[in-house]
Amino acid sequence: MRTHASPPLRLFSLLLLAGAVLVGSLGGCSPDRTASAEKADSAEKADAASKAKAASAADAAGSWDAFIDAPTLKNWKASESNLVIVDARPAKKYEAGHIPGAVNVPGSQWRTPSRSPGEGPSKYIFRTEGGNKPDVARYERFLSKNGIDDSSRVVVYGDYGGNKTGTLPVMLLRWLGHEDAHFLDGVGLQQWKQAGYEVSTEPRTLSEASFTADPQKNFLWTTEEVKSALDKKNVVIVDTRSKAEYTGENARKNDRGGHIPGAVRVNYSDLMHWPDRTTLSPQKAQAVLDEKGLSAKADTTYVLHCQTATRVSENYLVMKDLGYENVAVYDASWHDWGNREDTPIVTGDAQGSAQGVSGGGR
Repeated sequence: MRTHASPPLRLFSLLLLAGAVLVGSLGGCSPDRTASAEKADSAEKADAASKAKAASAADAAGSWDAFIDAPTLKNWKASESNLVIVDARPAKKYEAGHIPGAVNVPGSQWRTPSRSPGEGPSKYIFRTEGGNKPDVARYERFLSKNGIDDSSRVVVYGDYGGNKTGTLPVMLLRWLGHEDAHFLDGVGLQQWKQAGYEVSTEPRTLSEASFTADPQKNFLWTTEEVKSALDKKNVVIVDTRSKAEYTGENARKNDRGGHIPGAVRVNYSDLMHWPDRTTLSPQKAQAVLDEKGLSAKADTTYVLHCQTATRVSENYLVMKDLGYENVAVYDASWHDWGNREDTPIVTGDAQGSAQGVSGGGR
């Protein structure tokens, strides 16, 4: 049997239908506005996605303070009036072509002259005459003479990290309390050229400035201090040399090869990308240190050494940037330790082992 809606119900249904049409009509009465809103919403989503992607990339790559790239230096050149660019290469290389505006302060001037193992004093950071204390006043005069003052933003470039023409000057500046010191990562001029930037042969010198040092305490360790700390749990000796040097296979003309008892080896080159020799991201660098059991501990002092306190500069900047509070340098390094008769030495690759210790003998 077929039923039919009553007139009141039919009227009610018609009213509902009309209302729905009206609402739909009102909702679509401004097609331009809707399109504009949708466009804005789409743009907002795209912008958010772009920012998220950029943030993800930044998080993946990490961000250093001590190490910068060529585009960052280019931006600083355009915006920082107190920027001092230091070319730490030898004068002849500087004269052949350098970053525009750079001054030439060769890495060899930042420390005592290099010596063959066993020849002459092995303390590579300038000391006061006849003493073990660093010659801070000499560094103040040296930096002032080269136009660096307390407000300077200093960028050093030259060879890759772990060289006297690389990260060494930056390490020294930061030890002297000048935190606004940075390294153009990798082989500096090569990075600059690869970014498409121009090179100059126009020399530049700066007027003498006034640099005041505020050196970090306990930065420099002597051989005697290292010897006395070998049994201390809150002191870790970090050997930044190659495996062959560490095991004793390559004595590098020292009287004895091997390593300091208990020393943990973190080759400075393990903290770099190859072949461009730029520093690993903070995340990857931390992973290298973690693998060696070197997590940052506030109550632990990490004493770095190599052969001549040069390679240590890469590890030093990396560790300080990663939040290791107490990082020191044994600047006499293996040049002294491996050429004395009163220093214990371990051979082989057993890190942290006291086996194979020899008390002396040439």
